[in-house]
Parts: sequence; C-alpha cells; structure tokens
Amino acid sequence: DTTIGRVCALCYSVPLLLSFVLFGFGAQNGNAAGLESPSRLYERVVPSVVQLEIVKRDGRRSQGTGFFVRSDIVATNHHIVDDLASGKVVLGASGRSFPITAVIAVNPEIDLAIILVPGATGRPVGKFNESPLRIGAPVYVVGNPAGLTNTFSKGMVSGTRPVGRNTVMQLSIQAAPGSSGSPVFDKSGNLAGIVWGRSRHGDDFVFATPAADL
Repeated sequence: DTTIGRVCALCYSVPLLLSFVLFGFGAQNGNAAGLESPSRLYERVVPSVVQLEIVKRDGRRSQGTGFFVRSDIVATNHHIVDDLASGKVVLGASGRSFPITAVIAVNPEIDLAIILVPGATGRPVGKFNESPLRIGAPVYVVGNPAGLTNTFSKGMVSGTRPVGRNTVMQLSIQAAPGSSGSPVFDKSGNLAGIVWGRSRHGDDFVFATPAADL
C-alpha cells in the first residue's frame, strides 16, 4: 500500500464546482499551440501563482500555494484553508497582498477549495489538460516550498495511485511544506493538476489531483 502524507503539517478537505469556476470564468480546454522552453513556460504561468499566508482559529500559522482561476478567485487545497480565521494571498512578483474574504467552495474528497480575494487582479491560469498524462511525461510545478516564492521545478509522472475513490498522479519531483496547492503544468504549459501531498518516506514522491478531476 502507498503511504501518503500531506505536504503541509496542517491537513485535509468543490463537488464539480471547480469545473464550474474554470469553465464559467474563461479557462479553456485543449493543448497550447506548440511547445516552449521551460524558461518561457515559467514566465507565462508564474503570474497565475500566489502564496497563501493563513492563520487558523486556534492561532496556528501556515503557508501554502494557490493559483488564479479568475482575477479575484484562487484555487488551492482545502487543508490549507480549513478552519480559517484569517488569511491573505501574496502576489510573488509585486509582493502585494489581498485578504481572503470567503471560502466559496470545497471538496474534501480531492482536497480542493476555491477562495475569494476581492481587489486582486491576478492572471487566471489558462488552458488545462483533461487527458491523463502518460507515465514518463514531463511536468513542471510552480510553488512556494518552505516559503521560497515561485520556485520552479521539473519532474515527470512516475505513476498513478488509488486514494479512496480517486486516482492521483505520482510525480517524481521535490516538495516541502508550502508546496500544497501548487499547480502542475504539462510540457505545453496547460494545467495538468494540483499538488496535495507527498510520500512519508521521502520528499521526491509527490501526489497531485489530475486536472480532469477538478
């Protein structure tokens, strides 16, 4: 059996509400036209990625990652914002921050949440890939491991694993606390998934919910 732990120490909970957000607010299906270098891919997707700074009701503080699906709506992991007392999203490039005013949808089964950040003018993540990635396919992750803003990592799909009633992607890529909620992109820069956990037996086996399940 696969033993899975969550990337954050504080952990876990949109039946198809994320799909509604993605479809309803402009994200598109399909593949980007042509491939691009990793550096250009990074430059294109990084404006969509944010850092979350969270205070729980019991006073605990945590950090995580999210990404814009609309200019004022961010997708992230539920376990990051569960039991939220207050929080904000921080834009990596400018350092500007915006308060989280509401958690508007959650899905405990796939550890997903949609949060509202009025006043933000983020760039929504664009196309997303609904087709399962093959084992061996390259992937790229942008996140905030250990608070290191907009860290860019390259890895590959190393397997698929059943978790409850769902199947998740296993990625050979490093992660650390703060990586939860990081978007996973395919080689064309399409959203392929969202990071939610890692193996308790090492930092370089990371698990992500496929974009098709979002």
